[in-house]
Amino acid sequence: MLALNKYDFVFLQETKYPISHVSSIFRSSYLSNFSGFDSDGQSDGLLVGWNSRVKIYPIHVCCNFLILLVEESDGFLWYLCLAYGDPVLSHRRQKWEWLTNWSMNTTTKFVVFGDINQ
Repeated sequence: MLALNKYDFVFLQETKYPISHVSSIFRSSYLSNFSGFDSDGQSDGLLVGWNSRVKIYPIHVCCNFLILLVEESDGFLWYLCLAYGDPVLSHRRQKWEWLTNWSMNTTTKFVVFGDINQ
């Protein structure tokens, strides 16, 4: 599917594979750049891939968030947070407080996208 459609940008959650394995699929699908967080082998795993037409700079990578700085063709900058909410209810508050604090320390536009498990 990836190779046929030649996407500019793909975000995967719950990959359940190491980044090295999934990134090889991306490379064969015109997605030459990638960032992510390895799976523990049974769950988790975040991976984002993009091609050279898209300017993306990974800023923060952890098991719940990939924060990317996106540069538009006109030079406009904004943050994209690709989120995977913690499936453990007791851990969620701490994760969202961290993200809230992080986002409040920037004046740059900020978008959150993903499965927040709420």
